Amino acid sequence: CGDIFDRHIPAISTMNTFTNFVEGLNIPFILCPGNHDLHGYNYKTLETTGLGYTCKLLKVYNKITLMKKNDEFIDVKNVRIHFKETIDKNPMKEFIVDKTTNEIHIGLIHDMVYNESFFGTAVEYKNFNTNLDMLFNGHIHRGHDPIYLNNTWFINTGSVTRMYKPKPEFLPRYAICDLKNKKE
Repeated sequence: CGDIFDRHIPAISTMNTFTNFVEGLNIPFILCPGNHDLHGYNYKTLETTGLGYTCKLLKVYNKITLMKKNDEFIDVKNVRIHFKETIDKNPMKEFIVDKTTNEIHIGLIHDMVYNESFFGTAVEYKNFNTNLDMLFNGHIHRGHDPIYLNNTWFINTGSVTRMYKPKPEFLPRYAICDLKNKKE
């Protein structure tokens, strides 16, 4: 859920580290940009950023899907994955989707929605309105254990990696979700 890189124009060596990681996966990798991946929270600049460039290269090999348009969704078998853009300094308060299709609905956001107050800037999950089965969220790098609240799993694993100069720290964090049983 974003912040793959620490700035919108990362070092080439950092982009190579990320590319090698994704190329080594044997599963689809679906992500959305974070504020560090964009220039000034402007989604229109994505194609000119390090994330936009590496994802364009990896897409050629069918290794990655970058969700980048507001209200965009993709279907993977019986799962629909939805994306909403983050608006700087205006935390999202809801993510409601049309659930007439597909069995499971997952949301991807990079926003100040979290399991606790975060310097008074985050919307807490208990106050977040959604009908999603799972919400994956980024922005707050430290992450937390999955939380099941009001029929929704809230998942923030923290940054996938913290890619920064001079040497990237590459300790991927992830969640494995059993989509057969929504409550486990």
